[in-house]
Amino acid sequence: MWLFLLLMLASPGRAQSGPVEAPAPSPLAPAPTSPSPGPVLPTPTTPKAPRFSKTAIGACGCSIYAPPFLVVAESTRSEDRSEVWTAETQVDGWVYGVIAVKFETPFTGAAPADLEGLLVGYLDFLKGQLGIVAGAGVGRGHSHSENAKALGVIDYWTDKDGDQWAVKGWIDEGRLAVLFIAGKGEYPWLNAQQLYLDGFRFN
Repeated sequence: MWLFLLLMLASPGRAQSGPVEAPAPSPLAPAPTSPSPGPVLPTPTTPKAPRFSKTAIGACGCSIYAPPFLVVAESTRSEDRSEVWTAETQVDGWVYGVIAVKFETPFTGAAPADLEGLLVGYLDFLKGQLGIVAGAGVGRGHSHSENAKALGVIDYWTDKDGDQWAVKGWIDEGRLAVLFIAGKGEYPWLNAQQLYLDGFRFN
């Protein structure tokens, strides 16, 4: 299951001093002895854009606009004691997923470029673990509609099975989130995709 894999991966380590550093590949549990084959996604038979509703992310103090049955309640602790939530759901052949991290110690006063570097480094780590073989390239400089201190980046991936991913990450001094939609071919509903990827709320 992707959820198990994401639980192992969601551990964005932090720098001990100086500028914020990209996370080292230190999963919460030992890596599997062989690469995960990844999910087998069915081809949609009656595809339609899902309806989204605001969904709280456990005790994170944050939320997302999510399709039905995406529930984010339980959390784990990363190696640096940050609290991590992960969840996914499948609707008409498309998988919607989220990782949310509340840092144990906020990166108070960190430069925006350092925060963005941490986020991009985390996405690069996920790419390596999820079997991503191609990407459009990180699009930087996204601003959040409700959090002036937050930074966003976006990318589009293809994995070794040919599945396509639309991925967006958000970060501020206290939290990090990665949202994705993955499936067979290009996601057909641009407005729904934007609503989901931009739907993370820090409070």
